[in-house]
Amino acid sequence: MKLRNKRTGKIVELEKIVFKNARTEDLLKWKTYEPNVNSLAELNEEWGDYQPTEPLIDDKEIRDIIRAWADVNDAGKLKYNYDENSLDDIYRNTITFNMGLGLKDGEEYTITELCGEEEDA
Repeated sequence: MKLRNKRTGKIVELEKIVFKNARTEDLLKWKTYEPNVNSLAELNEEWGDYQPTEPLIDDKEIRDIIRAWADVNDAGKLKYNYDENSLDDIYRNTITFNMGLGLKDGEEYTITELCGEEEDA
């Protein structure tokens, strides 16, 4: 089961939730979250179901190219330029495409918005 922290956005994957009397061997054996809460209602205030982000770009090959380019250029947010059909980072590093991406001109996007969340290796 995957949960997302509502405050921080942190995603955790776990098989077991231990509320009291957790044994060390259990914590080591299973992916376990030991919440500092007294009720299920308190747990639900802090954590919610994980819903993966759907990418704005449908083409997986294009997403892979953008993700790799952004990684090499250490780019977090990219601005779309409709006239040039390109994405620019804050340093004006540019990647141009020969096909439309269906994005809004001048809009800034995160890599997660464009490409979805990275899949676990």
